[in-house]
Amino acid sequence: GQLDDDNRHYNPHLIAIDYRGGVRNTIPNETLAAYNRNADLWDCCACAIVPFATQDLDPRYTSYEKNPLEIYDQKSAQAVAQSLARFDTTYFLRTHGAFYCAEGQYVVANLGPQEATLLKKSSFGATEFGKRIENFRNAPGYANMTEQQRRRAPEIGWEYLKSLGVSRGGISAEHLQSLKATGRTATALEWIPEDVKGWQAYGTGNAEGLIARPMTVATLAWGVFKNYMPIEGVARTITQDVLRAYAAGDASVKGGITQMCGGQAPTSASGRATLQGIATKAAVGFTIGALSHKDTRKALLTQAGADEVTKPAEKAKVEAAYADFLETLKNADFTSQASVDNALKAADDRLSKLVVERKYYNKVTKTTSMKEQPLMRYAAPACVLLWAQHPFMAETQCLRYVATAMHTDQARTRPTV
Repeated sequence: GQLDDDNRHYNPHLIAIDYRGGVRNTIPNETLAAYNRNADLWDCCACAIVPFATQDLDPRYTSYEKNPLEIYDQKSAQAVAQSLARFDTTYFLRTHGAFYCAEGQYVVANLGPQEATLLKKSSFGATEFGKRIENFRNAPGYANMTEQQRRRAPEIGWEYLKSLGVSRGGISAEHLQSLKATGRTATALEWIPEDVKGWQAYGTGNAEGLIARPMTVATLAWGVFKNYMPIEGVARTITQDVLRAYAAGDASVKGGITQMCGGQAPTSASGRATLQGIATKAAVGFTIGALSHKDTRKALLTQAGADEVTKPAEKAKVEAAYADFLETLKNADFTSQASVDNALKAADDRLSKLVVERKYYNKVTKTTSMKEQPLMRYAAPACVLLWAQHPFMAETQCLRYVATAMHTDQARTRPTV
């Protein structure tokens, strides 16, 4: 995107995607470059044919805040790639749906390194998008140019595709306008070399080979608490408050605190350790209590699609899964970060794999029926930040925080020009 004077108070976090953080073995530099190009190629394709969430054919998902994630495992990633390659907006909307901004970036970033989605001529040459790649490369203006020269002059290929029009294997004026407005015409369409191997060959960290494990609403909520009300921070504040009370209190206050610490003064090593354990339990209880609150529970389960579940037995399964999530966290060993992480992952695994019968909207017939489906998963902007800050949630280290962009008006020291 682009920021200008209309974005004075909009401070986006800049996140880099580094495919090397998603594998156990070293990816050669030329292969890494091919993955990046492949993601850019899919990005151009998606920009041209997939509209924003407000144009989703399912009226439930026209709000980007409720629009579900299309890619959540290998099977769904390959299905989305095959649908994108048709280069047909109507087909894509009927088969999948529209994207919200963060989802679109998550989708194309995931398509970048996959063995099954590398845009090789042998795999995608016969598809509609493949025809456009080939026509782009064969633009008359590229005659006698090398690959590197073509990359430096992508506008020749894009203008040629526009001159062909959609019916002749090109693009429309609207396609080109959308691509230009978002800076994507800086990408030259080309084939990925046949000898490039997908990142599965280098040992992916995530079992499904994704750049980050999609989040359930429960994990997303837990992550927000972890960032803004971290248990260790809350426990530290409780400990400090008790120590201040002990230092300033009279004999009865000191006696009560000493008794709470197992008969040891909180200023002693053993008393301090006991106090920290008590403070941690209190902080955990506070967080679990907040997540258990009826309003929080309802909001999270609604976001997960629970309101679309109508049968009492199915509703009970959703409630039980959320209760299991809370109970697992409640019983985790919070003296060990690894224990907490493992408990969180185990609980989230069970919640993400839960399949219930909920409302399904047929985008062709525009009718609603009941269908067994998993609860919704997300790659919302908050998820992206959490993945970068807490790689255990992503199961990879692909997402890396770079910087936070600010308008010059927010600078403490005015830049000199």
